[in-house]
Amino acid sequence: MKWRKEEFGDRRSHVAGEAPINVKMTATGWLSNGISWDDFSRMQTRLKKTTGERRLPTPLWAMNNAMLRRVLVRFMEERAFSKKERATLKGGLRERLAQAAARVASKRPSAIATLYKLCEEHVAIRQRGLNPKMTDKEWNESKPQPYMPFAEGEARYVDEQKRIKQLESEIEGIDTYLRISENGGADVVAAAVYLYYRTGLDSVGVGSELGLKPPHVRQTLFRLHQTAKRLEEEGAFKTIVKKQKKDKKDKSYRLITPPLF
Repeated sequence: MKWRKEEFGDRRSHVAGEAPINVKMTATGWLSNGISWDDFSRMQTRLKKTTGERRLPTPLWAMNNAMLRRVLVRFMEERAFSKKERATLKGGLRERLAQAAARVASKRPSAIATLYKLCEEHVAIRQRGLNPKMTDKEWNESKPQPYMPFAEGEARYVDEQKRIKQLESEIEGIDTYLRISENGGADVVAAAVYLYYRTGLDSVGVGSELGLKPPHVRQTLFRLHQTAKRLEEEGAFKTIVKKQKKDKKDKSYRLITPPLF
């Protein structure tokens, strides 16, 4: 475990197997790093580490920039357009990505309006309850399986808590969508691929860096796998592989003449 240097001021970092509180007796007196157990109890330490051996091999498209660009553009198009609309898209990768980003941005106002509506309902239930005009008895009698008369209020409470939990889940989902779609969403997806496959962080570490939940990171990577699989079946990667093999072969036989002066 390596302690973060900024959390211990200008003192040296401590390596594995060495305690953060270090006191030694020398010929001139006690030598200490200036941290007591009381100080350490109030400190916040964080440990970020890369993952070990992964269950599945790293896909080639995640390490190849040319392939990753194609996967990223198709992934954004699948999120923004229907299958019929994707068939009419034209232009290069940059133009197609800009079209997908524009479509995602056009959906943000309706998502914001829905978010405000859900927040208002959440606040109303917290303050006045669900359907405040109904009595507990009327509420209990409206259920398919009413509670006993002495537990009529429990029926309303259970339904209110269930609706609040549902609203909180929907609000959190829309809030996440608004945050990752601020610039279209391609930047967040590309960052997730880079951090997970090229940096070696796990889904928890990626989520911590991007402000996402680990299940969302894993779901995004799974959908990218599916998109890459469809592109491979369509033969979209063949030209890239052939070009890279040709460039590698040409580069191996290329002669470079040194300058005369």
